Amino acid sequence: MLTSLALSPLLQISCSRSVEPPAAVLTETTPDPTGTTPAGPPETDWERDVLHTQLELDLLSHLATARITFEGSTSSSSTSLDVYDLDIIDVTGPDGPLSHLRRSDHLDLELPSGSDPVTVDIRYNFDNQISFVGWMPELGVSYLFPDHCGHLFPCRPDPSEGSTFSMSLRGVGDQIAIYPEEIPAEAPSYMLAMAVGDYEQIKLGTTTAGTSVNAWHLPGSRTRMLAGASHMVEIFDFYEQTYGPYLFGDEVGTVEAPWGGNYGGAEHHPYWHVSDTALSEPGNHAKEAAHGWFGNGVRLGCWEDLVLSDGVASYLAAHAVEELGLYDPWPLYGDWIADICSDPDSNTVAMPSGCSGAVNPDAPLWSAVPHVKGTCFLEDVGDLIGIEQLDQTLAAFYEEYRGRPAQVDHLLLVLKDLNRDHTDALDLLIEEWLTTEACPTDAMERCSGHAGP
Repeated sequence: MLTSLALSPLLQISCSRSVEPPAAVLTETTPDPTGTTPAGPPETDWERDVLHTQLELDLLSHLATARITFEGSTSSSSTSLDVYDLDIIDVTGPDGPLSHLRRSDHLDLELPSGSDPVTVDIRYNFDNQISFVGWMPELGVSYLFPDHCGHLFPCRPDPSEGSTFSMSLRGVGDQIAIYPEEIPAEAPSYMLAMAVGDYEQIKLGTTTAGTSVNAWHLPGSRTRMLAGASHMVEIFDFYEQTYGPYLFGDEVGTVEAPWGGNYGGAEHHPYWHVSDTALSEPGNHAKEAAHGWFGNGVRLGCWEDLVLSDGVASYLAAHAVEELGLYDPWPLYGDWIADICSDPDSNTVAMPSGCSGAVNPDAPLWSAVPHVKGTCFLEDVGDLIGIEQLDQTLAAFYEEYRGRPAQVDHLLLVLKDLNRDHTDALDLLIEEWLTTEACPTDAMERCSGHAGP
């Protein structure tokens, strides 16, 4: 289904720590008892890029280490990371302990100045969670979208921020742990995820490009998993051949997430999660896989750019299942857009102006609107310029921006630049679907099927 987990109540629970932070950790209210406090505390500075994060997590003891490499800087001697409810034990750099200061939910730390990258080790304890803001042991999965990475590791939650990652887990006992040991291309922090349980693997096959496609399900779910994921090799191959190379490794797959409820999936890559209640729906698997190109492969420039992630990924999924002859998805979108347009409490502008760094899960944008209006917009664009031409345009955009952040405006500029004979008509579609709250009067009819070349 289309309901986003970002709409879930953001309830959290704190658990007992296995390792107590020493008194030497600086806070705003506690002076440093070691006497090593610098002349001034580290300043808040979000400008110094994170290049790589190496995580070592122990799910039994809750003790973790984040080895984070920052870019060099000759103008800055500090940097900042979100840490939310993490208990910071110590921070060390190349020459020993580093001064650090916790300010509410973020950590400021001293960094040596210089042009070379700097690597620091942060030891900390993390909490178990119960509602979609970190590691949830009762469900056996983590969930970090949109900005909850700081409940699991020190991070940068801004969607435009990207880094490479490596990860190792301990304390999983005799259960199967599914997580990426390495993410070789720059990715947003919310992409990282893990699942631990009695998982069984289905090796679905290999794409033309050599990507191994798999599915992992819990006991009793094999039939439903195959109903939804059995064509994922063809779908993933369609994405690779149509839009360009996949960035996040040569093994991918769907992982069952026992969320319950009316949820679809989450764009964790290379192992995306699909809800146990939605396993049998091919569109859910196809949509989460498509985020490897849009949402992750091309990162969001701002949270207001959800159309670039959810809208484009939903369109790619609908296009793929139709292209492969699995089913006709467009009547479903006709129904969904009709529901949105008939409910003033649900409808909103799909592409709002501005670029905020904060996430408000109660805002109307966090809904099905970016998914559905974004998909209907691209379906109309395909009717206008031709579906093959739209594929080529999306591929050109991906080639230019893969591994980087972008905004919806960048996509629209590429779309109009490569289709200059249709500029006026494209501007009208942009206004109708993306920048105006009111739906087109014939929205259901237009989004229910093709009407163009």
